[in-house]
Amino acid sequence: MMRVVDGDGEQRYGRRVLKRCEGEGASTVASVPGEMGEVDTVDTKQARLSLGSIESLRPKVSLEPAYVRAWLEHLGGKTVVFFNNGKMSPEYVVYRDFYPVVADLFQTLQVTCHLVTRHMLSEYDEAIEGQLLGEIRSHRPDGVVVGIGDAGATYRTCLLTRRLIKEGLPCVMVCNDLGIRLAQTMASRSMPNLPIVRIPARSARLTADVLRALSSEIADRLRTGPSPAETTGERDWARYQQLTVEGELHAADGDGGVTFRPTSTRSDFSEALLDLLSEDRLGDGLPVVVPTVEKVSRMLGGSPEPPETIVAPSVGPVFANVTVKDIAVNAVLAGCTPDCFPIVLAAFKAMAQERYALSWASITTHPSGNMVLVSGPLADEVGVASGMACLGPGFRSNATIGRAISLTVINTVGAVPGKGTLSVLGSPAQYSYCFAENIAESPWPGLHEDLCDKDSTIVVAHRVEGPRNVLEHLAKEPELILETVARSATSPGSNNAYFPAELIVILNPEHAWLIADRGWPKADVQRYLYEKIRNKKQDLLGRGVLASRPKWMSALADIPVVERPEDIWVVVAGGWGPQSMVAVPWGWSRLCWERVTAPASGRVR
Repeated sequence: MMRVVDGDGEQRYGRRVLKRCEGEGASTVASVPGEMGEVDTVDTKQARLSLGSIESLRPKVSLEPAYVRAWLEHLGGKTVVFFNNGKMSPEYVVYRDFYPVVADLFQTLQVTCHLVTRHMLSEYDEAIEGQLLGEIRSHRPDGVVVGIGDAGATYRTCLLTRRLIKEGLPCVMVCNDLGIRLAQTMASRSMPNLPIVRIPARSARLTADVLRALSSEIADRLRTGPSPAETTGERDWARYQQLTVEGELHAADGDGGVTFRPTSTRSDFSEALLDLLSEDRLGDGLPVVVPTVEKVSRMLGGSPEPPETIVAPSVGPVFANVTVKDIAVNAVLAGCTPDCFPIVLAAFKAMAQERYALSWASITTHPSGNMVLVSGPLADEVGVASGMACLGPGFRSNATIGRAISLTVINTVGAVPGKGTLSVLGSPAQYSYCFAENIAESPWPGLHEDLCDKDSTIVVAHRVEGPRNVLEHLAKEPELILETVARSATSPGSNNAYFPAELIVILNPEHAWLIADRGWPKADVQRYLYEKIRNKKQDLLGRGVLASRPKWMSALADIPVVERPEDIWVVVAGGWGPQSMVAVPWGWSRLCWERVTAPASGRVR
């Protein structure tokens, strides 16, 4: 039996007994499997404890990189297409004049220039990509300048650029300070030799001299490719494999095994691992649980599917294939218990649905998080809080389930804050965002009954802002309570004023019963709120962002935030009191749900 001894005393490490070699200077065998990974021995008194399971954090990239095969060398007599993704359109004036000015400067180099402008904030799929490629190809270009990467269009512009490179066209991408980090992250995985030219974040800085310098840089990159400073290498995962703690081996009493006693000052693996994660901008900045082989194995015992099953294919800025094991490793890091893992897995399956748009949701500028709402009997069994203070700290299951989702999005999907995302400010909702429906104190059937049956447990996932408070301590009539809810649920500064998506209304039991006691079922609440949660069209003109909603909605004087009453999801949670809440959506994700499936072996503890 192998034991680890640290400042807290002696800990069991593994079960394999170290064998000794005969002869002078005898030493133990070099690698001995254990709970944390391996013990690499130096001699009979010294050993080094190393971690092997962290390799699972390395993303499984789903595609082969596309390389520009040849640069133009000379631009004279060539044809270049400048593709404008719509962020420089007349409606979005920040960079409106950038491409025309650069194209004029290119013409002094005897280059034939064509400008193609298409708005890429709406739908984007293979068919649309093919249409864009055909339009660009119709100009018979020798090279393409693609841009501008600055916000929501960056992700899709990178996808189009990769397709152009695969078609054999040399490309240069143009980004400002907001989009360049995301573009660099995506390029490092999928287009390693793509040149990316940075432009100022404010159009006021685009002076004539700056424009000439940028034009010259774009031309140089088309001729010669990226400069050495632009190339980005793969993260050094070997450092994780080499994570070690120095120590000594001592004979154990009674069982013929040995004890490992750390002698280095860094005897805590979690501290060493946290240092490495922080250096690589992985994790969420909080301490983590070391994902030992044994802990990951126990976590996987809560899965109904094999470890290598792909849950979400080719997602995020690193185009990762997210497996069950990837999610399990992050669940261990988050501090999850194995009995909560079926909920974590179901939540990620919901997020992997096409309607959720996980790749885009993970990199948005919007300060939203991935809400995990649990409804059904399993919530109580594993301790997911639904009553007093359920959206706050103090509940391990809530905190670690939500954190497991967030860590998977950061570590595996590649949405590293400030690097692999566009998030301007971020949000506390991106740490953890999990709670359960308070079925015991609700006057209405739970979501699990509405969607399945009373014995099932479901997980609802949605990309939403942190919840907004709704204070109503005086009103007792349903209409007045819901009027207060409605006024808290949208404004000209809310995404749902421009992008309709499901709204989650979280009523506390007191408000819910005041409404239900007047004979209102949930459907009546939904219909009333549908009529009340609206913005005046006049208030939205020239404000916010370009809207993406059905034409019939835009034609109304008072514009609703959802397309139908059923898109307002009413749940009961929290304790009795004057506060309810609303969770306003990002708008480009649609709410998705998944039934929780227990492992074949039953509940895991």
